Amino acid sequence: SKSSVKKQDQSVSLRLCDDVTHLYRMRKDHAGKLVKLGIRTIRDLVYHFPFRHNDFAHISKVTDLEYGQEQTVLVSVWEATKTQLGGNPRRTSAQAVVGDDTGNVRAVWFNRGFIADQLKPGTRLVLSGKVNVFQGRFVFESPEYEVVRGQDLDDLVHTGRLVPVYPKT
Repeated sequence: SKSSVKKQDQSVSLRLCDDVTHLYRMRKDHAGKLVKLGIRTIRDLVYHFPFRHNDFAHISKVTDLEYGQEQTVLVSVWEATKTQLGGNPRRTSAQAVVGDDTGNVRAVWFNRGFIADQLKPGTRLVLSGKVNVFQGRFVFESPEYEVVRGQDLDDLVHTGRLVPVYPKT
């Protein structure tokens, strides 16, 4: 099987047995990371499947959250704050209180304080992740999130659907 990739105004034919470094804009450091996953050829890349999928297609109400389950909620941001970790101003985390018409839940993103700047009160979000308990209350720890800006929920990219999970390198 052959495919054609445009590389700097010239057409290059690629084969499945070609090295991934032949792909347009493939940097050597990225190719090195792929090698750690056993991906050396274009065939290896094509046949690199996720090891599982998270089902974020079903949207629950906050009142229906269950401990330990991967769940998705459509919520509004009530408050978002940034906190320092260990007094180090470069290590910040974000936390938000969000809710729907059935209740509120907290979301925390460790070492990602910049998220608090993006979540203004009244912002609508879809949160997807595992529901944990902290101090007797439900919390999403580092959930996937997507801001809903008037689009149909079917148009969401990162949440509200089956999301493939690949091994990290």
